[in-house]
Amino acid sequence: MIGKTLGGWQVSGSTFMRTGTPFWVTEAADVAGTGDTFAAPWNIVGDPNANTNKEFSNGSDQNFWINPAAFARPTTGTFGNSKRLEFYNPGQYQWDIALFKNVSVGGSRNVQFRAEIFNFLNHPNWSNVDGTTNTQSGGGSGSPTTATFGRVTSKDNSRRDIQLSLRFLF
Repeated sequence: MIGKTLGGWQVSGSTFMRTGTPFWVTEAADVAGTGDTFAAPWNIVGDPNANTNKEFSNGSDQNFWINPAAFARPTTGTFGNSKRLEFYNPGQYQWDIALFKNVSVGGSRNVQFRAEIFNFLNHPNWSNVDGTTNTQSGGGSGSPTTATFGRVTSKDNSRRDIQLSLRFLF
């Protein structure tokens, strides 16, 4: 009886490891004077990786994904020198598992119990780096002005989901 209850379970699983999405430091203002206000790149004036530890930030600590001091707004009538999609947001990790068991109920009929757990380790994934820059009009130089620029200050909506099912197979 114990063997029938505890035995015969099957396990399957999957693991997802994704790199972060690429981004670049821009603003939605026509600094270059071209009439286009989509993704005007900023200047890189220092090492974007200096003084960074790529850790989660509460917004007032010294945890940075990219160095805010490495960026400056381009002067009016010029384009910034940063490359398109030069940096990467944090990656994402998820582990899923499924447990199931078929129980014969006579002849070719079976009942299958299945439990699927998505993100079963309940691993939190970080949201994107805050790349919000100074969008003052008129050009001029300056560093990014938001307090959370270059930081990861939130988590995405990943959560543990559990799905149970009972199937009658005939």
